[in-house]
Order: sequence, then C-alpha cells, then structure tokens
Amino acid sequence: MGGRTQATSPSVTASISLADPDHSGPYNVRLFHGTQGGKVEVVTELTGVSVGWHALSLELAQPGEHFFYVEVLELDANRAAWSAPIWIERI
Repeated sequence: MGGRTQATSPSVTASISLADPDHSGPYNVRLFHGTQGGKVEVVTELTGVSVGWHALSLELAQPGEHFFYVEVLELDANRAAWSAPIWIERI
C-alpha cells in the first residue's frame, strides 16, 4: 500500500532491510523518485549490496508531493522485487 508522511527538511533518511530466506546476496538496489505530473528517475543506485539494513537519502528539492520506491534485484537468482511507493509532502 505504501505510506504518506510530511517533512520540512529538503532531505530525509529512509532505512531499507534486505532479506530473503532463499537468497543471501548480493543485491543491486535502485531508488526511484518522482513528483505528481513529473517524470520518474533513478536517483540512487547501489551494486553488490549485502543482506541487512541500509540508509538511503531522499532529496526533496522543492516543496510539494514527492514519491519514492525501491527496486531490488537478486543478482545470483535473477529475481526482482519492488517496494510500494512512499509519498512525502515537503512543506
């Protein structure tokens, strides 16, 4: 379902957890950013990431509605997963 939140800062930190009982890594992670009516683009790309918690910086350059989602690729297993979007309104 995703989620919604608000922020006053131009940058917030999000934590993601990578875990799969059938795969111990490595993973490639891509963070996507978009705005309503705007384009969606990859803003962060991590390669060869291990299992565990990882911090991602979410940049909110302009006030308004932003959304972020993560794509994870299990390299050895050749499988992918996507998160639900997180909406952040910069006020």
